[in-house]
Amino acid sequence: TAMTQHRVPVLETERLVIRPFTLADLHDWHRIGELCWGDGTRLHDENAIAETRDWLQWQALNERFKCRWWSDKAITLKATGQLIGMIGFVPAFAPYNKLDVLRLTEVPDDLCHMEMSMQWAIDPLHQRQGFATEAGSAAIDWAFSSLGWSDIIHCIDPDNIASQNVAKRLGSTL
Repeated sequence: TAMTQHRVPVLETERLVIRPFTLADLHDWHRIGELCWGDGTRLHDENAIAETRDWLQWQALNERFKCRWWSDKAITLKATGQLIGMIGFVPAFAPYNKLDVLRLTEVPDDLCHMEMSMQWAIDPLHQRQGFATEAGSAAIDWAFSSLGWSDIIHCIDPDNIASQNVAKRLGSTL
């Protein structure tokens, strides 16, 4: 089908490899996720680790059966293979009406609809080294050339200045 023919290849940049997540990423991804979105109190919590395992298994199924450009991808260092983060496209349901392919005509302003937003997370030990921008650029280039997209939005917390700066470096405007 049209949705499954756009399988995301492994993307490589000068310093990075962007690839599907695997169960081998479990402990590294759990640590990164807890440090990026949590307060670090669940680093050794077996229930939290099981949730991360479930998420990785869901990612593998999503990679295999769903819209393959939709799932999150692992960001690894090319030189060592070390997992340092993730990047992916997620649906953003709101009244943006920015993407030509999803632009609606004669729609009330208050109607919500879907557009694609790019998200990323980088291990705090590897932040401020340009990895999010490098991975984001590769992902955007792929989406534009392979999917025919001409626009991607970012839904970033107003207090997250670092991610706002990454989005700006990727060519986004407020």
